[in-house]
Amino acid sequence: MQNRLVYLFARINLVLMLALFLTAGAVNAQGFPQGLIGLSSADVGVLYTISPNTGQATPFVTTDGETSIVGLSYIEGTLYGVDLEDYPGSPIPDEFTIGSIATNGVITFLGDQNGSSNWWGLASDDCGENILYSTDEDNESILTVQFPNGNTQTIGVGSGLEFAGLAYDDANEILYGLNVEGNLYTISTTTGDTSLVGATGVSEPGNNMGLAYDERNEILYANNSIELYSLNVNTGASTLIGPNNADGEQIDGLAWLDTCGPSPVPTLSEWGLIAMAGVLGVVGFMVMRRRQVAA
Repeated sequence: MQNRLVYLFARINLVLMLALFLTAGAVNAQGFPQGLIGLSSADVGVLYTISPNTGQATPFVTTDGETSIVGLSYIEGTLYGVDLEDYPGSPIPDEFTIGSIATNGVITFLGDQNGSSNWWGLASDDCGENILYSTDEDNESILTVQFPNGNTQTIGVGSGLEFAGLAYDDANEILYGLNVEGNLYTISTTTGDTSLVGATGVSEPGNNMGLAYDERNEILYANNSIELYSLNVNTGASTLIGPNNADGEQIDGLAWLDTCGPSPVPTLSEWGLIAMAGVLGVVGFMVMRRRQVAA
């Protein structure tokens, strides 16, 4: 009987340790850190992690190109940005483009933004159609779909509202837009029509603002280049979280990296797995010791 218990504990401990390593491997395989990522507008763009609790921005890599009034979003863990310029390999010198951004800051060309220099915001339907949304501020803020294969499609005739930031709620299929006056809107992805949610009250609104949606916790974030806010999706009202403290850099590209949708069932963290493995290991050791003493 004791041999069976020792064997059982050993097997459970092994399974938990394997789960721990697999979990750690999945996290480490993720190119970018989960959570809020910001991109500054500068001659050389800088990517930051941003604390959703304090707003503090921490730089982690510079891009190999110029960034100007940028938008930022993910598709399946790949980070994309708009209004990127003068990077090695760009087929359109001195023109702003949309491209992917690698973890080492290298930009890879995706499209020419339909010849526009002002796709300010970027959002992605990451859990459904795997497409990117932007609005062309050179063309009446017309809603534009960017496909990962390089093709584009326009929707509607344009609202003229000059959206500085865009974010998409995959779970509820809602596209949000934050315009230069600091007002929050929803945008129909089938017609391009807009509906006012409300004024955010974000200080010093303008075109250097970013928007991102945390689907796991259902929080809409906005950054006005120097401060992080949360926005009420029903009223638009903002709550200041804190300053970025980014040494004068303007962070206007904002994206959230996480798994699709809210987590329906809480999962064990890596530390929880370690603790359980340790406890079972101790229990197994005690059983073995009792067996030796009894012998």
